[in-house]
Amino acid sequence: MSRRLPAVLAVAAVVGGAVVADAAGRETPTVAPAGEPGVQMPAVPASDVLAATWYCAAGTAEEGGSADHTVVVFNPGDDDVTGTISVHGGTFAAPPSTRAAGGGDDGGGDGEPAERDGSPTDGDDGGDPLGDAWSPPSPDGRDGGTAGPPPPEAPIEVPAGGRVEVRLAEVQRSPLAAALVEVDGAVAVEHEVAGPAGRDVGPCASSASPEWHLAWGATTRDAREVMVLFNPFPSPAAVDVVFATENGIREPVRFQGLPVPARGVVGVDVGEDVSREELVSATVRSRSGPVVVERLQTFDGSAGVGGLSTALAVPEPLETWVFAHGSIGPGRGERIVVYNPTGERAEVEVMVRPSPEDGAEVVAPQPFRVAVAAGRHEVIDYGEQDRVPAGTGHATVVRSSNGVPVVAERVLTYGDGQPGEVAAGPGAAFAADTWVLATRGGGDEPATRLVVANPGGGRPARVSVVGFTGGQEVAPADLADVEVPPGDRRVLTIGGELDADDLAVVVRSDQPVVVERLVSGDGLGQAAGPAVPVASGAVPVSGLEPSA
Repeated sequence: MSRRLPAVLAVAAVVGGAVVADAAGRETPTVAPAGEPGVQMPAVPASDVLAATWYCAAGTAEEGGSADHTVVVFNPGDDDVTGTISVHGGTFAAPPSTRAAGGGDDGGGDGEPAERDGSPTDGDDGGDPLGDAWSPPSPDGRDGGTAGPPPPEAPIEVPAGGRVEVRLAEVQRSPLAAALVEVDGAVAVEHEVAGPAGRDVGPCASSASPEWHLAWGATTRDAREVMVLFNPFPSPAAVDVVFATENGIREPVRFQGLPVPARGVVGVDVGEDVSREELVSATVRSRSGPVVVERLQTFDGSAGVGGLSTALAVPEPLETWVFAHGSIGPGRGERIVVYNPTGERAEVEVMVRPSPEDGAEVVAPQPFRVAVAAGRHEVIDYGEQDRVPAGTGHATVVRSSNGVPVVAERVLTYGDGQPGEVAAGPGAAFAADTWVLATRGGGDEPATRLVVANPGGGRPARVSVVGFTGGQEVAPADLADVEVPPGDRRVLTIGGELDADDLAVVVRSDQPVVVERLVSGDGLGQAAGPAVPVASGAVPVSGLEPSA
């Protein structure tokens, strides 16, 4: 069986006809699927590309860091590839008290390790799960300066069917560290973050964008939300940040025209300006060039939920989002957050599709219908809704019924009688016939499952899972030719022949499906989110007819 992926066009963040610059300053045309106004999620590029670039924005790179950052590169093709991982250091924007005292917003991170002075970022929280690192303003001032020395690099060689892991702290030490991955072939790139509060795993970005959105975040006393802004390009950028909370829309002055230095990383501690909010949505718009935005969210466990979660922001609101997995019951909670960053009111349907693993017949509940005002958000808490069956797995489809696009995130909590884990992030904007996972997820003996949803209302999908470990292809018979009925889902357990720490996975289907990875350990959920689609067989989920 050939590992080579079909030639495809990469799904990239664009508005029709636009171009973005790559890390070397070259203009690279980007292509959106026909009929779609922009890009929606990371995707594996063409197997015959001459070069590919990925951006891993959020994590720490110092001893004892709370989100220790590791990048994982998987080569699903037939030919060996080579490349580099450059590590871009950075730190946090100075807190308001520092700025008022004569400081300014800190760009940080010009390719050299940033310094720490130990000043606390929030003195009344009784703890800071992400650390208290920040630096005074750079001498280049508010414009973010010009590109400094090139960041340190680690060369990589990724054999066909192989994978490579690079811990960023072994390349450069910095309070925050992002990675720019440049290779001479088609690869999938994911990253893992781990610290005392927990761990998470997910795809890196395959494109930069001038605009990003996050539907969810929390700044309550037990929580800390950090937005990480990564500018991998040789020219400085400046961004405007807008927050939406239950108390209205916030546009802090220091986050208007916030500089993100060339080849730099800046962390925005949201709670310093938008404090004690159970739900914070955010939009980041760049005034001068594309950037990458990712969220680090921690909970310290004092209010019943603990853990570390990371999620890539989305570059554009869309009409339809699909979540392949969902479940509520004792110790398990689920919320769907719908954020409308546009200037028009959105009418949204949230459809739950139950799928009992024992095959029992369950009637799908009536859709939830919500109106989301311009610039605001709405929440559907499944645990508070009698119509969502407890103890039964389900998929969720979020669809705008009046054509106004939205951003949707799912927030899962796990735990029974103890502080539990949290996993949060956006759904899938595309269905595809091939999906890739560069890693199963880390930790001590992680339990990994794949959830495959067939969102179309037409025919069953036939799905097969192939693993790669030690550079060898493994095709378990029990994961071959699995039927997923239309509008239904199947849960596939990764184990047996595929129980390996260096596992990478390719999922193939005879028609477009949505694939999610679930990772748990010690009985608690650690990660949940879409895999990385291959764009050749990808279609927008908005073009698939939902099952009744």
